[in-house]
Amino acid sequence: MENKILFINSCTRPNSRTKELAKHLLNYLEGEITQVDLYKANIGPIESFDLEKRTENIKKSNFSCPEFEQAKQFADADIIVIAAPFWDLSFPAVLKLYFENVTVSGITFEYSETGRPVSKCRAKKLYYITTSGGYIGNNNFGFDYVKALAENFFGINDISFYSAEGLDIFGADIKSIMDEINSPILTIPGISYRMGAMIIAEIGDFSRFDSPDKILAYAGLSPSTYQSGQLDSAYSHIEKRGSRYLRYALFNATKFVCLWDPTFSAYLAKKRSEGKHYNVAISHATKKLVRIIYQLEKSGKTYIKSA
Repeated sequence: MENKILFINSCTRPNSRTKELAKHLLNYLEGEITQVDLYKANIGPIESFDLEKRTENIKKSNFSCPEFEQAKQFADADIIVIAAPFWDLSFPAVLKLYFENVTVSGITFEYSETGRPVSKCRAKKLYYITTSGGYIGNNNFGFDYVKALAENFFGINDISFYSAEGLDIFGADIKSIMDEINSPILTIPGISYRMGAMIIAEIGDFSRFDSPDKILAYAGLSPSTYQSGQLDSAYSHIEKRGSRYLRYALFNATKFVCLWDPTFSAYLAKKRSEGKHYNVAISHATKKLVRIIYQLEKSGKTYIKSA
């Protein structure tokens, strides 16, 4: 049975970079795609009269009203893809209004006897895509909100975050610089000029490192945390020491490489099938990516994509 993919588009610009990035992801996914364009869906705030009417219908389990159609559509989807540009440390307000409309007791969730929300949604996977002119860092409060809502109300625990950042920072012509360097890192599917430049800039001279493990240690992604196969938590592979910029660049680049390269995609799927949390699986893929980058930079050879 074909997956039902619900694409929630909160991008208002016709040439939105966030929407373009989301389209690349949708091309990778398999299933029937239904788009909800939030700026054309006529979604407004829930006024007091609407709230009273909505509450009464929920009490009576009368979900035949048009106001509940979006909630039923959300509950029926197998995969959720959200395109949300990074605005004011969060996302466009229309996305918040959408979630207010689809978070409906009796449709997308219900309360247990102890008063805890229990999911009624089919979806087990959610993708959140964003872009920003500057750097987001740890300030993506919009994603944190969506993640909390997905986990606590909709029962979606497999959540992937993809971002393209620093798109409007002026000063250096990164493409020209990277073309002049002619680094083989750009032959790896999924690594852009900007992300490749960040990795190269942070590592610097590869001759300083006598093994890829030394680069992992420099990034604060020490290989020792992988060896036992037993991690205390989903984030125990990320350490505070090392270059946080390199750590961020490698971790984020790995997500995209796992999307565009079949070998990495299969490797990530294998780690996930072993029961590893998404972030732990990405960490294993990051180790694999660093080994390949090291080999390419030392040999000068280009990456050969498997068929």
